[in-house]
Amino acid sequence: MIIFISIFFILYIMFFTSKLKITIKNCQKDKLNFKIKFNINIGIYVFGIVKICEISLDEKCIKILCFNIPYQKLDLKKMNMKNTDFKKIKKSFSKLNLKIDKFNFDLNIGCEEIAVVTFLTFLISSLFSLVLCKFGNFKNCYYKINPVYNANLLEFKLQSVISVRLINIVILAVNIRKNKSKKKMSLSMKKFISA
Repeated sequence: MIIFISIFFILYIMFFTSKLKITIKNCQKDKLNFKIKFNINIGIYVFGIVKICEISLDEKCIKILCFNIPYQKLDLKKMNMKNTDFKKIKKSFSKLNLKIDKFNFDLNIGCEEIAVVTFLTFLISSLFSLVLCKFGNFKNCYYKINPVYNANLLEFKLQSVISVRLINIVILAVNIRKNKSKKKMSLSMKKFISA
């Protein structure tokens, strides 16, 4: 009995200290290509340090263990979002306590209209400042926005690490499921009353 309790206690601590880390190793678009190249790893880390599971995404496929799943094989129509209350999800999403551990972003943006480039540079800088102020670690966060005048240009490079506690994701998933089932019940009750 003591062994069972100790194993349960260790698993309980492992679960509550586990983190999901999204590591964007390389996400870039250069001026020559229209396609965005990316390499993203999503891993579960016990105690926030030891990796136990990883999913890799790139522009061609999703890699899980030794399996490669092309994006064409994914059926996104099965993800039914009709009965989802997005306002409640937004409230729940704010409770995830996301942390941006690392953020390196270089952007070259250009347009033939000087006023548009200046406004976009100001807007993007302000948005990044607000987001990084709320979620970021200033020691490891860096962004640079270079306005390019009299040329249509969009070129960027991003490297980032975002972490969130696993328990917060589970709570969010449960809240989404509850909201979905409540909305289904209310819709079925309305149909029953109107019939």
